[in-house]
Formats: sequence, structure tokens, C-alpha cells
Amino acid sequence: MVTFTRGDYVCENESVIISANDIKNYAETSNDFNAIHLDFQSAVEAGFEREIVHGMLVMGIAESRLSVVFPTSFVVSYETKFLHPVLVGELLTISYVVIDEDLDFITIKIEVTIENGKIAIIGVIQFANVGG
Repeated sequence: MVTFTRGDYVCENESVIISANDIKNYAETSNDFNAIHLDFQSAVEAGFEREIVHGMLVMGIAESRLSVVFPTSFVVSYETKFLHPVLVGELLTISYVVIDEDLDFITIKIEVTIENGKIAIIGVIQFANVGG
């Protein structure tokens, strides 16, 4: 069993690019067909450079990495703040840092940074039954 303490990185930073096809698949799964995610012109008219990624798709991708690290654990809370839009095709860097831990729980801060260096999304996720 791997143990972590406050300040530890749970896993290596992850680089991700979310494609237009990923957006289409997520829209079909989530039934979120908002045009700012799927249509260039609609996104531009809404004030974006191009189509934007569904925020929860980004966080789902981030959380899936943690499910590999903690395969016998389960999520008990998940908070997310969306600070800047994530554009389709943009390179993202996702980091995972322990902010609290004990025998039964671990709380991890997830930061998603976009190409310009801005933090786009901050999430805090807590897993229970970390010890298996």
C-alpha cells in the first residue's frame, strides 16, 4: 500500500489534449449539446476563441487517473471551480497534490492549467477507504 502525506504529488503531472471528437462523444453521453461546445460560430458569438470543452469532461478525465491510483477507494466529495475556459485542442496539464490525509480519507487538489499558464479549473476530491 502506498501512503501519502500533505504536499505529496499523487502521480506525475498529466498532459492531455481534448479533441472535437471527445467533445462530441461526451455531448452524446451527457446529453449536453450546448452549441458553445460543438459549433465554432456559436462559441465565437458567445465570446470564446473557439469551441470550449465541457468542464466536467475535463474533471472526469482528471478523476479517472486517480481511480487507478486508488482502485479500492470511492469518492465521497468532489468540488470544482471553473476559472477559465478550456478550448478544444488546447494542451492541458493536470496536477494532483495531497492537501489532507488520515487513515480513512485522502483529499487531493486537482489543478488544470491551460497553454497560457493560467489555472483553468481547480478541483478538490476526497476518497474514502484509502487503506483498502
